[in-house]
Amino acid sequence: MYKRRFFFLGLSVFFSAIFLLAQKRKEDYFSLYKHAEALYKAPNPTNQKDSAALAIYTKLISLLSNTKQNDSILWDCYVKAAIFEQTYNHFDKAIPLLRNSLAVQSKATNIKESSWYLPNIYLGNSYYNMNRFDSARYYYKQA
Repeated sequence: MYKRRFFFLGLSVFFSAIFLLAQKRKEDYFSLYKHAEALYKAPNPTNQKDSAALAIYTKLISLLSNTKQNDSILWDCYVKAAIFEQTYNHFDKAIPLLRNSLAVQSKATNIKESSWYLPNIYLGNSYYNMNRFDSARYYYKQA
C-alpha cells in the first residue's frame, strides 16, 4: 500500500517537473525571440547586430522546427533570417529559408493567408539576383 502511494507521489512529481521544464523552455525561446526582434528593429543597425539577430533566429529555427511549438514564430524566424541573408547577398542561403517558411505556412492554421506575399516576393528577388529569371517570375506570380 505504501509502495503504491510513493509510486503515485513520485509520478506526480515527475509530471510536475516535466511541466515546469516545458514552461521554462517556452520562456527561453520566447525571450530569445524578443531579443532577436529588438536587434531586427534596431534604429541603428550594424553588422554585429545583424549577425547576432541572424544567429538567434537560426537557433530558434532549430529549436522550434523540432518541437512544432509555435508555428507563427517559426515562420517569422525563417522569413527574417532570410531577409538578413539577402541583405548580405547570400541568396543561396535565403532560398531554403524562404521555402521552409512557405512549408510551415501551408501546414499552420494560425498564419494569415496574406502572409504568403512576403516569402514569395523575397524568393522572387533571390532568384532574380541569381539570374534565374524563370524561377523569379514563378514566385513573383505567386505573390
